[in-house]
Amino acid sequence: MHILIDLQACQTGGSRDRGVGRYSLSLALAMARQGRMRGHRFSVLLSDRFPDTLAALRERLGGVIPPERIHVLALPLDASASESTRGILLEASRQLYQQLLLALQVDILHVASPFEGQHENAIVAIAAAGACCRVAVTFYDLIPYLFADHYLADPETRKRYHQVLLDVKAADLLLCISGATRADAVAHLGLPESAAVNISGAAEREFAAHEFAAGEADKLRERHGIRERFLLCTAGVDHRKNLHGLIHAYARLSQPLRQTWQLVIVCAMQPSTRKALQAVCKRAGLAADAVVFTGYVADADLIALYSLTDLFIFPSLYEGFGLPVLEAMSCGAPVIAGSNSSLVEVVDLPEALFDATSIPAMSAAITACLTNPELRQRLREHARVQARKFSWERSANRALDALGSLAATAAPRRQRPRLAYLSPLPPQRSGIADYSARLIPELARYYAIDLYTDSLDVADDWLSANFSFRPLDAFPAHARDYDRILYHLGNSQYHQEMFSLLRSYPGVVVQHDAFLSNILALLHAHPSADADFRTLLWRDHGPAALRMLREESLAAVLAHYPLSRGILEDTLGVLVHSHHARQVLAQHYGDAFGAQLEVVPFPRRLSLASPVARQVARERLGLGADAFVVCSFGFVAPTKLNHRLLDAWETCAAARSQKAWMILVGSIANAGDYGREIARRCHRLARCRITGYVDSPTYADWLNAADVVVQLRTESRGETSAAIFDALAHGVALICNAHGFAAELPAEVVCRLPDACAAAQLAAAIDDLATAPEKRQALASAGRDYVRAHHAPHRVATLYHRHIERFYRDHPLVREQQLLSDLAARPGSDQLSAQARAAVVESILRNRRATAIRRVYLDLTPYMDQPPHWLLSLLAAWDSRHALECVRWRGGVFETIRNPVCEWLNLPTGLLEESPVTTSVADAWIGPGGAAEQRDRAGILATPITHWPLDGEQTAQSQVTQAVIRWARK
Repeated sequence: MHILIDLQACQTGGSRDRGVGRYSLSLALAMARQGRMRGHRFSVLLSDRFPDTLAALRERLGGVIPPERIHVLALPLDASASESTRGILLEASRQLYQQLLLALQVDILHVASPFEGQHENAIVAIAAAGACCRVAVTFYDLIPYLFADHYLADPETRKRYHQVLLDVKAADLLLCISGATRADAVAHLGLPESAAVNISGAAEREFAAHEFAAGEADKLRERHGIRERFLLCTAGVDHRKNLHGLIHAYARLSQPLRQTWQLVIVCAMQPSTRKALQAVCKRAGLAADAVVFTGYVADADLIALYSLTDLFIFPSLYEGFGLPVLEAMSCGAPVIAGSNSSLVEVVDLPEALFDATSIPAMSAAITACLTNPELRQRLREHARVQARKFSWERSANRALDALGSLAATAAPRRQRPRLAYLSPLPPQRSGIADYSARLIPELARYYAIDLYTDSLDVADDWLSANFSFRPLDAFPAHARDYDRILYHLGNSQYHQEMFSLLRSYPGVVVQHDAFLSNILALLHAHPSADADFRTLLWRDHGPAALRMLREESLAAVLAHYPLSRGILEDTLGVLVHSHHARQVLAQHYGDAFGAQLEVVPFPRRLSLASPVARQVARERLGLGADAFVVCSFGFVAPTKLNHRLLDAWETCAAARSQKAWMILVGSIANAGDYGREIARRCHRLARCRITGYVDSPTYADWLNAADVVVQLRTESRGETSAAIFDALAHGVALICNAHGFAAELPAEVVCRLPDACAAAQLAAAIDDLATAPEKRQALASAGRDYVRAHHAPHRVATLYHRHIERFYRDHPLVREQQLLSDLAARPGSDQLSAQARAAVVESILRNRRATAIRRVYLDLTPYMDQPPHWLLSLLAAWDSRHALECVRWRGGVFETIRNPVCEWLNLPTGLLEESPVTTSVADAWIGPGGAAEQRDRAGILATPITHWPLDGEQTAQSQVTQAVIRWARK
């Protein structure tokens, strides 16, 4: 295969003389050498924007890459241009980049570093390149993302970084420099396991134990101001390298140890930085010559220092690989390092690792090595063995194996369809807003997405950096520009405008709540809309719903009836998050919607759960490290059974401990008398409180701080609890009752109690987990494994894509729209009269075989003067799983008779809208046996399933019911 390696990382000022540039060139040369033996052809791409680098790179590549295969791409980039001009030049550069790939007939593009060009005249166009060939990138770390407060404080830097991350997600393969980096890519970028491989790294061959000539070591020490014996650290100056922590850990050593061993820090730094670090040393009580800052040293001196030191210390808080550690071990130095990130795998010796966040732990590790010569010797022997496990040849072969698999399995890409995505977005206080923020970056692998939302002040770095936003009311002007439309509907005010848009512009709906009654009642709350709302009740649930509205209350109707039939009728397909939600809809509407409704898992990415995060969270929340913390999340409400949780807590043995806390994380603002009673009870209990509404960082702190999360529910209406998945993703032991979708969770993942669990059962479960930390850990691990396997956003996005494409392929509406488009494109179509066009549309509607809701039409013409008792009983008890419409023949047409039926049933009349009847071939018809001529004249296409008169009053109601059931099963 033909592999083109983009080596702009070896040209940019930010990378060429640092680890990224050195890694990129070493790996490229090794891949080319190893790849030739496999029959592969290699080329290199460079940029003309860095002319001073070209000669040196041609020389380094010479003998491995033929000169004719080193391609210098001319680019119009200008980093100093205005933002608008820069955008135009970037787009032109992407197209030139793409044209070169096509001209060279590249099979795989390997981008040596995806983060070039953020501030310089380099171009990385992973998504654009993906239209021409397979794309692999070397991926170094997610350190700026994980330490955003330090590295991404500048808004423009943060925006560009997130733009690059989305481009990285468009790559087919990430070649990660360590197992830890691979794990970060999978966890935080939401990549499939197969899309990232660990190729590791290596030190250059010159890093080996140095043999000193006579007097050479003394001259080296004298040159750098170093005493006879010293400890060594090589690092950068940013906070992650933890030099302040190392200085304070060194200051904690005993005076004899500090008098014997000087601390030498090799680090290029500005005079101001050196002065600041010297001030740190002074404040720590160290003598002026206790710590030596050498500044930059050449590789020859560095190798000599590695070879001379009694102990190499690497206190970094996080690394993508940790090359200095491997360099030191290659030179035979005894090494200790922080027990985090990739350092664990590079060092691969537990006794050589310490907690880099703890100054006492670091100081103790240094002391143990300095006072134990046998330990230092073990570290030296381990270093020699461990260092031999890393080589550029091994890394190159791992990369080539992965590229070979990619070339053998990857299918050619197609242009992404344009998708309009309508949803609330952060910072709107909606769980659906957070849901969309997780899903959209993953869905962008399949679609070119524009976002439509109520609030354009979007508070999400990924979304703000990579997507365009428009207000919902602008959608009608652009609706025809999209290949696909995706609506997110929930039971809150954020979705009000979407219902009317959906009727005019059908698309796919994600129905987050099976019940949409509250939002629809809000839409029809004005007195002038009362007829609309009652007609909606009739359409969705028949006479029984109107009777409940009259005899009980609107609240009772909203709690009992979902009012979701219109969504099933108006959409191309519906996605829900659980089989429970599907069952709720089937309970009210039958299962006639069939393949028009699919279940997709709730997307949730694993959270960064660590002892450090737990410790920091507890410090911020004022909790002790040894506290036992039980949390419950969400708005306080009777349906959340908060009272039962407090009943259990009052009797818990665990609650009697002075270190036990019960925290209800959520608001009581809309809970009325129930919320006030819960607040009073919490106030009476020791160490029990309600937080009120909390922002996202504080919410995450409570999840990190919790030992156990309890989420109870009753009277579920098909919704999915985000809090349950938050707990599982954070690795917290979870107690829930088997109600609603929670009954679908595997028994090994949660402590699942009976649906109607008693307070005593809940108290016993809390006490059990309080006294069994190993059981809590087992549940926590199982929960994270479950989320990773079934709810990773990239997996959910794949299912989204599969179902959306099927809905758009199979739904009659789409095929009908295609028919109309084809007719409009035919020569002479502009000659069609308005009447002829209407005839085509009418024929389409009448021939439609609905994939979801079908209706039963009752022709009650014979009974208009005196409806029989059995008919009244039938109508009063009609099963709303079968949509009902009562009609009569009058004036040569069939028309609805909703208001007369209400009068028969003693319901308010004159409040329902009447309309002419148009049926499809999928509907059912029950009417007079001799009325075929009337049906034909009126264009009724519904299928007769039985007829009047029936066999007798006693059995008539049963006969109709059985006929409808038989029809529905077909």
